[in-house]
Amino acid sequence: GVSEVSKARVFKFDDDLPGGGQFYCVETGKHFISADALTKHKKSRMYRRRLQELKEEQYTQGVSDLASGKSKEVLPPAHPELAAKKNRRGAADESTMDQS
Repeated sequence: GVSEVSKARVFKFDDDLPGGGQFYCVETGKHFISADALTKHKKSRMYRRRLQELKEEQYTQGVSDLASGKSKEVLPPAHPELAAKKNRRGAADESTMDQS
């Protein structure tokens, strides 16, 4: 209990915040009036639930897109013959550059 509070960060004193902003819970983002109030909060059900939420994997934009049905389709080229010719020409251009 007390060792957790003593490890807490030191914040600049702010009259507008409860406890002058000195007793802050990083996990829940709340300020408390005293070290005792902070230790009681860290034993509460709400705090434990928040810790569980933080342990869960966060959703990314990619996961959201897949869930909504959006997908990144890789389409075959419309004209494979033209793509093959361009690739052959590009390879020939690179080989002539290497020789010069």
